[in-house]
Amino acid sequence: MQKPKSFVLPSHYPTETQAILFWFEEIAKIPRKSKHEESIKTWLKSFAKDRKLEFKEDKAGNLLIMKPGTPGQENSAPVIIQGHLDMVCEKIPGSTHDFLRDPIKLKYHDGWLMADGTSLGADNGIAIAYMLYLLDSSGLKHPPLECLMTIDEETGLTGALGLEQGFLTGKTLINVDSEEMGVFIAGCAGGTTSHIKIPIEREESYAHQGMSYFSLKISGLSGGHSGIDIHRGKGNAIKILMRLLSKLSKSVTIKVFSIEGGTAHNAIAREAFADIAIAQNECSIFKDVCARWEVLVKKEFQMTDSHLAVEYVEIAAPVSPSKPLTLKSRDKVFNFSLCLTHGPIYYAAGFPHLVETSANFATITVDQDHVSILSSQRSAIKSRLEEVSAQCAALVHLVEGSLETADGYPPWEPQFDAPLLKLCTQIYEEIFAKKAKVEVIHAGLETGVIGEKYPGLAMISFGPTILGAHSPDEKMCVADIGSIWKLIRTLLQKL
Repeated sequence: MQKPKSFVLPSHYPTETQAILFWFEEIAKIPRKSKHEESIKTWLKSFAKDRKLEFKEDKAGNLLIMKPGTPGQENSAPVIIQGHLDMVCEKIPGSTHDFLRDPIKLKYHDGWLMADGTSLGADNGIAIAYMLYLLDSSGLKHPPLECLMTIDEETGLTGALGLEQGFLTGKTLINVDSEEMGVFIAGCAGGTTSHIKIPIEREESYAHQGMSYFSLKISGLSGGHSGIDIHRGKGNAIKILMRLLSKLSKSVTIKVFSIEGGTAHNAIAREAFADIAIAQNECSIFKDVCARWEVLVKKEFQMTDSHLAVEYVEIAAPVSPSKPLTLKSRDKVFNFSLCLTHGPIYYAAGFPHLVETSANFATITVDQDHVSILSSQRSAIKSRLEEVSAQCAALVHLVEGSLETADGYPPWEPQFDAPLLKLCTQIYEEIFAKKAKVEVIHAGLETGVIGEKYPGLAMISFGPTILGAHSPDEKMCVADIGSIWKLIRTLLQKL
């Protein structure tokens, strides 16, 4: 394996920061794409053997390396340090980087650690680097440590979901997978995805005379993550398209052949399309409604999606399917889509800026005899997640559709008076002479899954500032690495 050229870190950074980054660079040499963590696990086992540290692996593939407590803390309760081994692998156009073979090449610029043309893997390699520093050090005071390194977090929380009962003995878990310095995560949303199918019928025969055909498109939207961006007022292309189609049905004779929009359950739809037919003598009305609708909807989203566009192109005829939906099926699709919830539903009590419960109208595809829809629901409160999922199921029932749920993961319900949270915020204020923020993230974290498997486990999540995660622009603030280390070190001394 080719060794990457070492990055040059200015000498003014503390020795501990440089030591932690040494370990980060070591693991950056080892490919660790999601579902391909064997090489990094082999290296970590060798690391543990060299230091005579006990380790074990569960059936899911999660790795646990243990270290006894230092003198005076040998009999203290073990503390779990947790992070995931895998990284999201993205690269710039034209890059020849092979994430299954090549090391990540690091570079430093103006206070930030970055990669050369690829994602950095600070999410969540920095957690592993902290663990390695703790496991390798001999002069640090700490209780017994259980360093839990989970697999395949990025593509479905696979390691956490497969974590075996009894694998851990600690009662306190420090998750180092948050990305904003000075923020403690005290809870996260759980989620589920509803796979919806609604039966439709098409006209048995269709006369094409007197009709003009158009491909209608909603585009120019910024999209975003269906959890952490759901409160930002971004437009959903599917909802906008369905509103327009419903409005058109009140003004002109419109036939619908196909509808498609969205890309993934966890993304806000940026584009949506429909192939339609309009009575030729009503085409001017159709174009006028589209033009006026674009003006109105642009005004709605002027602060978040100023490039929103309503576009249509006249086509010879729909390629497939060649027969339109019956009017009854057309209106069923329109009405269901208008009623299906999208956006924030509940905000956290006492924290009006924190979304507690939401839903995302993620994708739609109109096939030959049914409509396929994905709706994802999230909530930090399990009962609220069940409520919004039940609402979706009830709506599907009203149109005689079918629904299957998948990709579920539990919430980590916040406890704002938890002793661990109070201790962390106190330590932060003592070290940095300012107050920390406490937040509940509206996305899934491994803590939610682990906490359900180990009831009563005290948990907290924090980490250094990381920007542009999951992209080639990913970068990590180097100064924060030392600050987070101070927090971990002090916390371990007081637990």
